[in-house]
Amino acid sequence: MRKKIILAVLAVIVVLSGLMAYWFYFSKPAKFPTNEQLMKQMNEVFPAAAAETIQDTVTIDERHKVVPFITKENRYGISYWVWSKHKWKSVYIDDSGEPRLWKINRKDASSYHLVWNIHPNDGVSTVKFYLMKDRNYLFQGGEHFYFPKIQLEQAVSLENKSYGVMGLPKDWVTVVDSLGKIEAARRADLWFQSLFPARDLFFGWLPLNGENEETFPENSVNGQSYSDGDEIIDFVPFVNKSELE
Repeated sequence: MRKKIILAVLAVIVVLSGLMAYWFYFSKPAKFPTNEQLMKQMNEVFPAAAAETIQDTVTIDERHKVVPFITKENRYGISYWVWSKHKWKSVYIDDSGEPRLWKINRKDASSYHLVWNIHPNDGVSTVKFYLMKDRNYLFQGGEHFYFPKIQLEQAVSLENKSYGVMGLPKDWVTVVDSLGKIEAARRADLWFQSLFPARDLFFGWLPLNGENEETFPENSVNGQSYSDGDEIIDFVPFVNKSELE
């Protein structure tokens, strides 16, 4: 009888532990914090942000949100929020709004999102985002191999608001996933590794003014940032018109 009681108690403990773990890690997110609560948390973990005005809350999914803000020094920044361990957490804060690539799931390109908040004083009316890969040529085993250039473009207007969040277009997702499979095969096979050079696919952005001329957004770069280290939020480099075809 004593043995049965012990087993029953252990079973209850296991079930309760499972329920607690589910509640802690997988429960439905609570209501998103108010603007005042957001600024308080941001300024506590990253005082240099000096957030003063919340512009908006952009929902990516129920567990991931982006909050553009303006600082006391009139800088336009971005904060990234995740529902994790039963609370809303600011995982990345940047007091400059130059574009970043948020890879919510590094293995799934459809989860990637470009995020930006360009200062109005920079006079940028359009941002063109690019997915690019340089062309390549290889002669091996008496055969010629040619790898064409990839250049995909997506233009975004800043006429109505300074900030935005954009998931990758479907054709971009297809390209990223396809090259990811090639890269995986390259690493696994020595012949494939020598035939296909390392993947040099990259994202970029080109800021344009009202006359469709390339411009430098000096108020939207070279800021300070905070990261908790858990999320993949990549820098997106400039693309010059001279690099385009």
